[in-house]
Amino acid sequence: MSRLVIGLGSARWADDGVGPAVAAEVDRMRLPDVHVVVEPDALGLIPRWDHADVVVVVDAVATGGVPGALTVHEVVGDGAAGTSTGAWASTWSRPAGPQPCGLAAAVELARALHRLPRRLTLVGVEAGSFDDGSAMTAPVSAAVPRAAAVAAALVSLGLDRAPVGAAPAAVG
Repeated sequence: MSRLVIGLGSARWADDGVGPAVAAEVDRMRLPDVHVVVEPDALGLIPRWDHADVVVVVDAVATGGVPGALTVHEVVGDGAAGTSTGAWASTWSRPAGPQPCGLAAAVELARALHRLPRRLTLVGVEAGSFDDGSAMTAPVSAAVPRAAAVAAALVSLGLDRAPVGAAPAAVG
């Protein structure tokens, strides 16, 4: 079984760098049989996760919530109960920062192409700023260790746990 953590985003755009920062933190944990990569563009996710069974994607989200707050959602894959759209998609529907395509659109494209991993979990960190050339804001930077711990736990649990469900869950 292949396990993968993907940090989505770019440090160039302030809080959009949270995905890569979390990926670096997870990489330092040296989890057995877990690969860690950074992808700047949501459409680049599909080829990244092609041969993975368990994937956790960490990304900045912009829902108007408190910067640094975490949201976790398990994507319901092909043939599973649930619909491809719903409340979760609004969290990832619009591109965060400079990305041309939001994470929800990339997930739905992968679903249509039958290229979703067996288990896909999204970890969103509420962003406060996507200013070009700015550093990550303090609340988002402070959330990196917590988001890394959540991502590590999710990828480690892998296929041995029940699905989370169709609604996003806030993580305190």
